[in-house]
Amino acid sequence: MAEASTPTLTRVDTPTKERKYPCKSCRADVVFVPGSTHLTCPYCNTVEAIPLSGQAIREFSLSDYLPAPKTIPAEESPFRSWDCGGCGGKIEISRTTAARPCPYCGSTLVVTAGPETKVQPEAILPFAVPREQAEKSVHAWIASRWFAPNDLKAAVTVGRFTSLYLPWWTFDSHTLSHYEGEAGYHYTVTVGEGKNKRTETRTRWEWRSGVYEHFFDDVLVAAGEFRAWNREYHLTACVPYETAYTAGHSAFRTTAEPTQGWPQAKAEIETEISAACRRLIGGDTQRNVQISTAHRGVTYKLVLLPRWQGGYRYRDQAFQITVNGQTGVVTGDRPWSVIKITMAVFLGLAVVGGIIWVIQQQQQEQVTPRGLGAPRQVEAQDR
Repeated sequence: MAEASTPTLTRVDTPTKERKYPCKSCRADVVFVPGSTHLTCPYCNTVEAIPLSGQAIREFSLSDYLPAPKTIPAEESPFRSWDCGGCGGKIEISRTTAARPCPYCGSTLVVTAGPETKVQPEAILPFAVPREQAEKSVHAWIASRWFAPNDLKAAVTVGRFTSLYLPWWTFDSHTLSHYEGEAGYHYTVTVGEGKNKRTETRTRWEWRSGVYEHFFDDVLVAAGEFRAWNREYHLTACVPYETAYTAGHSAFRTTAEPTQGWPQAKAEIETEISAACRRLIGGDTQRNVQISTAHRGVTYKLVLLPRWQGGYRYRDQAFQITVNGQTGVVTGDRPWSVIKITMAVFLGLAVVGGIIWVIQQQQQEQVTPRGLGAPRQVEAQDR
């Protein structure tokens, strides 16, 4: 949980001026190295430490939110907006980078987009997974896809993967819920007599009610137009937003306001509350459950979370693969091999047929035991 504060309705964040990071030795642009706390020149390997910020990560009251004051002019953002001429995707690239592959389709981003405003992040989770580790994870992921076409590996060009920061809203809420409902306990009884004797399962119902209180911290909701794959991030590793961590990397645009993201976060919170209250009611099952929840002290902040992402085409179809920039977990789309699936179906049918044949043979042996054969005829002899 970050330090909470309540801004006034007229609060305006101090704009962050465009920043570049020239190398002290050769004046080339330095980049942030994943898993480190410094910037490195890719030409002469000069290292420059990123200064530690003494500022705490702030969170703001959702009830006091106004969209307009919390933006900065596009020209003062550390990112520059680009459009993809191949698929029409929209992305933001660090101003220190000339061009990057499109994370949707792999095409080169060459068309600049028009001016726009950008929401100022409060925190950032720096990349921890370097490109080499991401490449190994992707190769292992492809190799483990049993039903993928054999030539899929050749179609995926890992070198065109892009390091992205994704904008996410985090929401905190202190909840107080009043619940009531019936807990059902199953038991069995024996009924009937003779041929009609049988067991039945019945349920005994008991009324329950109570109060459930819980604090929800950092519920994540996507703040941009991207697929919200793999939200398993350890947010305790977030640091106050510093543009140096974005040097040499890209970002998705922030397109959703926190007031748009809160309904989704609220729905996720109340789903968890419902499950918790049902556990408190107890029993083998529940019915007539009613829950009334009050949300207090709802706060939000914008964070940037890291992801490696690449797009590729296979037989005129577009697919995506992503690597969590903190944990290295791979998630993605892939084509399916019709030949492999067909072979697996026939193999499964053959196995089932073999099992049925074995069962039939065992049943036949039980009817006609081995060693007995047909009855022998005995001819009568006159003595």
